[in-house]
Amino acid sequence: MRELQAEDPDLGPIVEWMSEGRCPTNEYLKSKSQDTRKLWAQVPVIHLLDSVLVRQFSDDSNVQLVVPRTLRKHLFDKTHAGPLAAHLGPERTLLQLKQLYYWPGMTTDVPLWYHQCEVCAQSCRPPTRHKGRLQKVLTGAPIDIVAIDILSGLPTTPDSLKYILVVTDYFTKWATAFVLPDAKASICMRAMYDRFFPSLASHASLSCFEKCVS
Repeated sequence: MRELQAEDPDLGPIVEWMSEGRCPTNEYLKSKSQDTRKLWAQVPVIHLLDSVLVRQFSDDSNVQLVVPRTLRKHLFDKTHAGPLAAHLGPERTLLQLKQLYYWPGMTTDVPLWYHQCEVCAQSCRPPTRHKGRLQKVLTGAPIDIVAIDILSGLPTTPDSLKYILVVTDYFTKWATAFVLPDAKASICMRAMYDRFFPSLASHASLSCFEKCVS
């Protein structure tokens, strides 16, 4: 681990400065990478422990290993998809990693690698489709509002019938289905005028008579 940290382009300069007890000037620090500057800004939280770069807050006994770049993806794979892992989400995977490890930008790397996991992509459910709120439809008499629906994609009968026209009156809740050879507007309207409206009229009259008797 000491060798990997020393060879890392971001961690190497910090290990060298701390080992030699040197403090770089601001001008020299600006020439280093953003990760190097971010780590150096956390001193003394970032410090050497047995010549290994670690991260430890003064009020916390938990020690985090500062991970070299070559090991970060490997640690994620073992934590997220290893033999004892459960392909947890990015937040829980990040929480597990933070218990023992740290590197600059891990809050960005972990979600990125998570979305590249093929197993998680295959098991993800499609996004939830929000359903519209149902509203009460108010009608005052039969035929005020009539709902029409045409079902297609059905097997064709021997007499070339392949559509089903469903017509429902909102007031009486009277519903009727008709089989049709075509879905043209003229054929649908003829079925409604010849077959639906007469049956609805007799049903509505009967309902009104029953209400009066009761």
